[in-house]
Parts: sequence; structure tokens; C-alpha cells
Amino acid sequence: MKTKEIIILNVLLFFVGSQLSAQETWSLNDCIKYAIKNNLELHAADLGEQIAEQNYQKSKWSMLPGIGAQADAGRNYGRSVDPNTNGIINTSFFNNSYNLGASLDVFRGFMTQNQIGYEKFKKESAVNYRDNATDDLAFEVMNAFFIVIFQEEMLKIANEQKEISELNVKKTEIMVTTGVRSQAELLEVKANLEKDQLQCIRTKNNIESAWIRLKKAMNLPPDQEIKLAAPEEEAVVADQINTDINELYKVFSQQSPYIQMYENDWKASRKSLGVQKAGYFPTIRLQASYNV
Repeated sequence: MKTKEIIILNVLLFFVGSQLSAQETWSLNDCIKYAIKNNLELHAADLGEQIAEQNYQKSKWSMLPGIGAQADAGRNYGRSVDPNTNGIINTSFFNNSYNLGASLDVFRGFMTQNQIGYEKFKKESAVNYRDNATDDLAFEVMNAFFIVIFQEEMLKIANEQKEISELNVKKTEIMVTTGVRSQAELLEVKANLEKDQLQCIRTKNNIESAWIRLKKAMNLPPDQEIKLAAPEEEAVVADQINTDINELYKVFSQQSPYIQMYENDWKASRKSLGVQKAGYFPTIRLQASYNV
């Protein structure tokens, strides 16, 4: 029975270990998805978008009439006026009253309409801001990802070059012993080896810096180790590019959330100006109340 349990445990550990090792290899898309899900700036942008949405809904609710109700109750003692007969009485009595009222702004210089437009454009600007922050984050992760891949490949090349220099040093030492090479040539070969060793150290430092940049963009814990999967090489065929600068800018302005964000902010500013001008117009309001 114990043998079966050990076998089952080993099988489970094998599958769990295989799964963990599979999760340690991250592709570029995995890194970008993780960054978008865990980046604090994007979370703040999400909250800003939700607040803008609530402000927009609140501005539309201001078009509805205001309704209020009130109820009063009390007991009077001693000499007082009876509210039912307006006579003077010396006994205590209980009195109550109820009020129901409604009001509606008919005209306020289009202040409400401009306020709704202002909140609408601010909401769209918040959406554009989040989209632009997402694009910037994806580009930052992609750039750091490829820097890590590049520096790791450079380290392989540097290590191979260092191994070649080590072999040259050993070869030159033997040749100096036999008198084929001079001592000066040996010193030169050793200097090349030290230069290659220095290059390895620099490349390792560059890799560490690239990892710090990548983990910072992803908001990944610094002590968590992951392995990056190098993207497969694919032949890229470039389409014919339109060299018309005006046409390129037109296409970019229609698709860039960064430019759209500023356009919506500009439109919101115009609506805000309309809200301020509405204060110079008279206000027409309908009110109705019912008292019992």
C-alpha cells in the first residue's frame, strides 16, 4: 500500500512540476497580458474611467424634476393657538402637517445641456487615456522583453569569445615556452582575454538592468524568476507605404487615442465655457407643492 502511495505521489509531483515549469516560460503576449492585468497605473486609469462614467450619468439625472416630501408632528402644552380653529386654548393638543413638492428647471441658459456634454467628453477622454496608457505599457513591455532576449544572446556570444581567448592564451603560452612566440605577444593575448571577460561582466549587468525594467513594467515581484520564450523568426514582407505626410497624419489622428484624448479635452473645455456663460442668463423654474 505504501509503495502505491509513493508511486501516486511521484506521479502527482511530476505533473505539478511539469505544469510549473511550463508556466515559467513566458511569451511576449503573456508578459503584455500580465502587465495590463497588474499594472497600477492602468488600475488608476480604470478608476478614472468609472468615475467619469458616473459623473456623466449624474449630469443626465439633473434633467429630471426634483421631488421632495416633508412631514412634521408635535404636541403643544399650555396656552397656545389651536391651528384648527385659531382659538386660544389652555389644553395640550397634537398637531401634524405634510408637504409634497416638485420643481423643474425650464430654462437655465442651456447650462444643464452643456454640463452633460462636458461630462460626456470627459468620459470619452478618460477612455482614450486608458487606451493610450495600455498602448504605452505594451510598447514598454515589448521593448524590455526584446532587450532581455538581445542581451542574453549577446552574453552567449561574449562567453564563446572568452572561451576562444582562453584557448589562445593557452596556445600562446605553449608557443612562448617553445620559443615560437615572444612574451609581448602573450601579454597582448592575455589583454584580449581580460577585455572579453570585461565584456561578459558588462553584458550580465545589462541583462540585470533589462530584467529590472521588464519586471517594473509588468509589476512582477522582483524575486519571481521567469524564463522568456524567444519569438519565432518570421519573414516580414513590408507593404507599400504611403509617403504622403498629410495622409499619414490623418490616419494616425483618427486611430491614435493620444490625439483623441486631447481633442475630447478641447471639446469638454468648450462645453465648460458654455456652462460658465449660462450663469449670465435668467433662470425659469416651475414649482408645485401640496400641503396637508
